[in-house]
Amino acid sequence: MGYQAESRQRGVALLMTMTALAILTVLGLAISTTGRIAFMINENEEEAIEAGYIAEAGLNHARELIIDMNTADYTTLLQSGADDTGCTGDELSAVADDPIPSAGYDFGGGSYVVSVCDDDDGDDDTDADSNGSVRVQSVGTGADGASATVELMLGTEDLPGFLVDGNLRINGNPTINGAGGSVHSNGDLMLVGNPCAQLHFSTGNLVDSNGDPIADPSVLGADTGANCNESGGDLDMRSDEDGISVPAMDFQALYDAVDYRLENDGTITDVATGLDVTGVLSEWGWDAGNVKWTLSGNSVTPGSYYAVESNVTISGSPGSQNNPTDFSLVTDGYIDMSGNPSFTPNLTVGGLLYSLVVGTDLGLSGNSGTAGSQGIHYAHHQVMFNGNPNLFGQVIVADDDDTPIYGNNNLAVLDGDGFMEVSGNATITYEGGGGFGGMAISGWREVRN
Repeated sequence: MGYQAESRQRGVALLMTMTALAILTVLGLAISTTGRIAFMINENEEEAIEAGYIAEAGLNHARELIIDMNTADYTTLLQSGADDTGCTGDELSAVADDPIPSAGYDFGGGSYVVSVCDDDDGDDDTDADSNGSVRVQSVGTGADGASATVELMLGTEDLPGFLVDGNLRINGNPTINGAGGSVHSNGDLMLVGNPCAQLHFSTGNLVDSNGDPIADPSVLGADTGANCNESGGDLDMRSDEDGISVPAMDFQALYDAVDYRLENDGTITDVATGLDVTGVLSEWGWDAGNVKWTLSGNSVTPGSYYAVESNVTISGSPGSQNNPTDFSLVTDGYIDMSGNPSFTPNLTVGGLLYSLVVGTDLGLSGNSGTAGSQGIHYAHHQVMFNGNPNLFGQVIVADDDDTPIYGNNNLAVLDGDGFMEVSGNATITYEGGGGFGGMAISGWREVRN
C-alpha cells in the first residue's frame, strides 16, 4: 500500500510539472507573440510617421512654389500642368525652379506627390476656381512603402490699399479710404501731419519725427490724424506687425497684353496689327535726349500703352474725374504725371486690372489721378505724391534700390535715413477685392489612409 501511494504521488507531481511547463510554454509563446506584434506596431507607426513627415514636406514645398508664382488666379494654377486639368498631380510640374513632377519628388528615402484641386465651390467645374480657394494635397510615401496624406486649403486675402516694402514717412494730409483702406510699411513708419486711414496703419516699427521707436502707438494716435477711421476715434496704429510680402510684377505679361507700344526709338507700334502708328497717335512726343515720351495735350487715344525702356511725362489734362479717359500705362522707367488728367484703367491681365505701372518711380502731382474702376498702381522703386492726386485702387511700392536708367534720372529718392516720403493731400480709395491678394492658409488636415 505504501508503494502505491508513493507512486501516485510521483504521478501527480509529474502531471503538475508537465502542466506547469505547458503553461510556461504558452506564456512564453504569448509574450514572444506580443513582443513581435508590439515591434510590428511600433515599426508600422514609425513608418507612418516617416510618411507623414514626407507628406508635410510636400505641402511646404508646394506652398513655397505657389508663393513664388505670385498669383491669386487659382484657375491658372489648376490648369498649369501638361494636361490642363486640376487634381492630377502635375499642377506644379512646370514651374521654372524646383518643380514637383507628377511621378513624385524624391525626399528622405521616399517621395511625395502633390496635387492642386478645386474645392467644392459649386461651379461644377473641377478645372476652374470661382471662390478664391483650392485644396492642396500631398501624398507621402516612406522608404518601406508606408503612405500618408495631408491637405491644406489655400484662400486669398486682400493686401493693404497702400503697401510699401521699406521705410515710409507720411508728411501731409493723405487719406486712404474704402473697405481696403489700410497702410502698411515693412520698415519704419513715421507719421507727420494729419494722415488718415479708414482701417489702420501697420508697421514693424513705428517711429517719431526723430526716427526714435514709439513703444505705445496710442501716444501718436492721440494727437495726430483726422477722425476718418471706422471707429471714429484716434488713428488705429499697429506696431510690431509681421511683414507683408510685396508681390512681384510680371512686366513681360503686361508687355504682351497692351494695345500700343511706345518704342525707345521714337516710334509707336499697334500691337494687334504690328503697324507703325506714330503719325496717327500724334499727341505723343518723343524726347530722345531724356529717353522720354511726353503727352502734353488734353486728349489721348484710349487704350493701354507700354513705354519700352523709356520714361513718360504727362503734363496735359486728358479726361476728368467725371469723364475719365480709358487709359492704362506701363513703363520700364518712370511716370511723371502733373496737370489735371484723369484715367480709368483698361488693362486686364490674369484677372487683375492695371492702371499705372512703373519699373522705377511713380510721380503724381497737381490734381492728377485715376478714377472709375479699382486698378493697381505699382512702383518698382518709389512713389512721389504731392499736390492733390486722387487714385482709385491699390498702391504697391516695392521700394527697390535706385538704379538710374533710361536717361539717368530718378523722380523719387530715399532721404539720408532711408525713408520714402509721401506728402501733400493725396487721396487713395481702395474698396478691396480687385487688387493684389496674399495667399492665406484657411485649413489643414491629415487624411487617414
